[in-house]
Amino acid sequence: MKCEAARPLLESYLDGELERAAVDGIEAHLATCATCRTELAALERLRDVVRAARRHLAELERQLKPQSPHPDLFASPAPAPEPAQSHPALDALAELNPDELSPKDALALVYKLRGLLDQ
Repeated sequence: MKCEAARPLLESYLDGELERAAVDGIEAHLATCATCRTELAALERLRDVVRAARRHLAELERQLKPQSPHPDLFASPAPAPEPAQSHPALDALAELNPDELSPKDALALVYKLRGLLDQ
């Protein structure tokens, strides 16, 4: 196996995702290629750094969660609260389909909604 064929497989090799024949080919290549061994070692270090960062982030989130007044930025947003009281303009907007309006009808509706807002 040559470097050009081995390099794209190094991550899969590291993750144990390759079939036996591919593993044998990679290992035979690594036995003779210092460049690919160096790249594999760099990938292992990178994987270790990412895992450590995830553990550290989880620990920080666990420490901050009970005392932080700030919302979790990665959490799903809370559903929008339902309006306590309906407004005629909102009711009219909810019932219309803008794709079915001509420009003239749309303009007339804008004026109608403006009038409802002024009520």
